[in-house]
Amino acid sequence: MLGRFKNLSKYLTYFEILVFIAALLFGTYFLLKYNDKVYEAQQFVDLAHSFNQGKLYFLKEGFIYDAAIYEGRSYWPLGPMPAVILMPFVYANGTSVQQGQLQLLAIIIIFFLSYKISRKLTGNALLSMWLAFGYIFATAFIGIATWPISWEFGQVIGNLFLILCVYEFVYKKRWWLIGFYLGFGFLTRSDIVVAGLFFALSILFGAGKREEKVSNLVNFLIPVVVCLVMFSLYNYYRFGSFLETGYGLQVLVEPTLIAQRSYGIWSTEHFLSNLYYLFLKGPDGIFIPGTMMMTSPYISANVWGMSIFLTSPIFLWLIKAPFKNKNVIFCLISVVVMLFMILGYYGIGVIQYGYRYAIDFYPLLFYMLAMGLAGSKSNALLKSVIVFSFLFNAYLVTVLHPL
Repeated sequence: MLGRFKNLSKYLTYFEILVFIAALLFGTYFLLKYNDKVYEAQQFVDLAHSFNQGKLYFLKEGFIYDAAIYEGRSYWPLGPMPAVILMPFVYANGTSVQQGQLQLLAIIIIFFLSYKISRKLTGNALLSMWLAFGYIFATAFIGIATWPISWEFGQVIGNLFLILCVYEFVYKKRWWLIGFYLGFGFLTRSDIVVAGLFFALSILFGAGKREEKVSNLVNFLIPVVVCLVMFSLYNYYRFGSFLETGYGLQVLVEPTLIAQRSYGIWSTEHFLSNLYYLFLKGPDGIFIPGTMMMTSPYISANVWGMSIFLTSPIFLWLIKAPFKNKNVIFCLISVVVMLFMILGYYGIGVIQYGYRYAIDFYPLLFYMLAMGLAGSKSNALLKSVIVFSFLFNAYLVTVLHPL
C-alpha cells in the first residue's frame, strides 16, 4: 500500500511539471503572438531611439497615445528606465525591436527569482515551484505578462527591479545593490520607491551595532538619492521643472479619464472607486443584445479592473504570514503606504486585466506569503486554487485580448 502512495506521489510530481510547462508555453505563445498586434504601442522603443539620438522627446511624428505635449513636442511621462534598457538593442537593430522580446526575458527572470525567494524562505522546492508558477500565472500578473504594450512592459520591468530587491534582501543583503535596484525601479514606476520603507525599517530595527546600521542605511540610500536626482534633472530638461513628470500634460482621449482627471491627478476622491475595483468588482457578463440571455464567451474581464480576490486568490494565504515578525510588519507598512498612493491616482489602469497597479507591490506580498508558508507540508488546497486561478485568468485574458 505504501508503495502505491509513493508511485502516486511520483505521478503527481510529473503532472505538476507538465502543468508548469503548459503554462509557460501558453505565456510564451501569447506574448510572442501579441507582439505582432501591438506594434503601435511601443513607446519605450521609440523613446530609446530618441535617447540614442541625444533627445528627450519623441522623434516619431504623429499622435502618440498618452504622450505629454510641451512646447510643441511629445514626451513620455512614464519612467525612462525601460527605454534606457532598450537603448543598445534599438541602436543595433533600429525600431524594429519589440518590447515583448525583452519582456519575455524579464518574466523568466522573475519566475526564477520568485522560486529562489520561496525556496529560501519555505525550504520546500516543490512548493516553491508552485508559488513561482502562481505568482506569474495565478495572479493579475498574467495580464501584464502576456500583453507587451508599453504600460504593461514598464510594469513588468518595475516588478523585476522590486523582486530583485527582495531576492537580495533574502540572500545577501548587499544594501548598495538593493539601493540601486530600488532606484531603477523608481525610474520605471515612481511608487516603487515607497517599498524602500521596508528595507530602511529593516536596517534601523534589525540586529547589529548602531555604526553598522548607519553604514548600511547610507549605502542603501545613496543609490536611491542618485536616482531621485537623475529623475528630477530629467524632468527639468524636459519641462523646466524638477517636479513635473508630464502626467499633468498628457493628452487624453478617453472621456472617462478626462472626467476623472478633473478631480485631480491624485486625490482622496478617487479612493472609493479604486477600492471598488481592487476588492469588489467581478467580471462582466456577455449577453445577446436586447436580452438577458448570456452568450459565448459568457464573461469578460472588466477593463477598469477586477477584485484581487478573483484574479490573485493565492494572496488569501497571507493570513498565515507571521505578523509578529518585524520584517513582515515592515513589509506590510510599505504595502499600505504604496496602496495609499495608488488609491488616490485617477488613472485606475485602463485597459488592464485585474487591478494592475496593485502588481507594483506584489513582490512584497509574495515575500510575506512565502514567510507564512515556511514549514508547510499539506498544500493540496493551495495547489488547487493556483490551478483554478490560472485557468480562470487565462480564459479571461484570451477573451480580453483575442488572438
